[in-house]
Amino acid sequence: MAATILSPQCVPSSDIDAGYVDGKRAGDTIKYPDTPFFRGPLQPSRLECDMVELEISGRLPKDINGTFFRVQPDPRFPPVYEEDVNFSGDGMVSAIQFHNGHVDFRQRYVKTDRFNAEDKYRKAMFGRYRNPYTDNEMVKGIIRTVSNTNVYFWRGTLLASKEDGPPFAMDPITLETLGRYDFEGQMKAPCFTAHPKMDPDTGEMVAFAYEAGGNGHDASCDIAVWTFESENGKLTQERWYKAPFCGMIHDAALTKNYLVLPMTPLKCDLDRLKKGGNHWAWDPNEDQYYGIVPRNGHEDIIWLRADNGFHGHVVGAYEDENGHIVCDLTVADGNVFFWWPPDEAAAGPHSMQAKARQKLISDTFRWVFDPRSKTNTRVTPFKKYGTNGEFSKQDERFLTKPYNHFWQLQMDPTRLYDIQRCGPPAGGLWNVLGHYNWETEIKDAQLAHSKSQSLSLEKGLKMKEMDISSQFSTISMFKEMTF
Repeated sequence: MAATILSPQCVPSSDIDAGYVDGKRAGDTIKYPDTPFFRGPLQPSRLECDMVELEISGRLPKDINGTFFRVQPDPRFPPVYEEDVNFSGDGMVSAIQFHNGHVDFRQRYVKTDRFNAEDKYRKAMFGRYRNPYTDNEMVKGIIRTVSNTNVYFWRGTLLASKEDGPPFAMDPITLETLGRYDFEGQMKAPCFTAHPKMDPDTGEMVAFAYEAGGNGHDASCDIAVWTFESENGKLTQERWYKAPFCGMIHDAALTKNYLVLPMTPLKCDLDRLKKGGNHWAWDPNEDQYYGIVPRNGHEDIIWLRADNGFHGHVVGAYEDENGHIVCDLTVADGNVFFWWPPDEAAAGPHSMQAKARQKLISDTFRWVFDPRSKTNTRVTPFKKYGTNGEFSKQDERFLTKPYNHFWQLQMDPTRLYDIQRCGPPAGGLWNVLGHYNWETEIKDAQLAHSKSQSLSLEKGLKMKEMDISSQFSTISMFKEMTF
């Protein structure tokens, strides 16, 4: 094993400080905030390493060959503000490589412009989440993204993305950062989604950006939508739209003819940013919106509205025999991001201690949208699947088509759960991988390791049970299931 811990040099004992004074960093001692975002399962590792021959419990089929990539926030330095959240943490990409019955592990930071700037100063220089008005003057104008949300392949390159900036390209073998990726100069917006959609039939990438008209952090209501060809990387369509307000559009749904943009009533306000406040504030009185964008042609976007809710990730989408859009996704019944409360609920520099993780219900809803509807038409769910989970996954070979099976992370408090590290079971914490069937409404679940991030490797629709362990994490694959 070869490892590098990326941390500053030790400071003399006379310079040791208390870490935070009135909620802001004081001194250079490496001391992270004592909040849930920096302890337990979210404690920073700050570790780049190569490890060969991971321990395996169970039997690993030798015909599983390839690499599983993941990305996560891993703050290299303690944040400027004590109330910061791990969404601001530097992106750390892991590669778990399977080859002929062996498993190796590699982990590297995404060397973004922000990472390199803070490397120069050996401390955090960027302020609150997506608020450039709180940054150190020495880093003004530097792209702030940390590329910590998703990784995906595009034309032989691994792209690490976060929706507040451009993707960063990485070598999929070495995990070396190759630099900012702007699709060969074709993407001019300041930001790019972490969840582009790949059409399995055409090979096209359909992507979008919200808050795309300025610098990505200034409450712009502009939305950009792009289509890129996979064979030559050519941009074939670029369209711009206006949102009803500057809200969060984290994920999207793709069908043969449409892109659906769920807009969550987390709102950005420029005056609040200039005063040093949060980028987002939850509006419990605002509707959730669904923007319907035609993939071909230049028709305007249609906005459909529904009662207040907080969008999770999309399960799948397709068009039915009537030309209607069937769109499945999780929607929570309250503010999942409790650390960004409504404006009137903000309570000052230490309000994080008073904010509690809410016990929310996050069911999977099936919506049926008529793309011929007029803007501001109100819609209601066609069906609810009582899953109370998040991070759904379908077989992406069936993206844009009718599908039946999907998988989703779920919390089952009756099962094994690491309460000492994770705290009481609540929204945003999971210990079970659930399997669901739309047609029969039968659901079953597989228990993940109590400290693990779960994944599945599909070969047909069969999975084997095993644990692959390193000192950093446990990767679980589950016992054989045939559908």
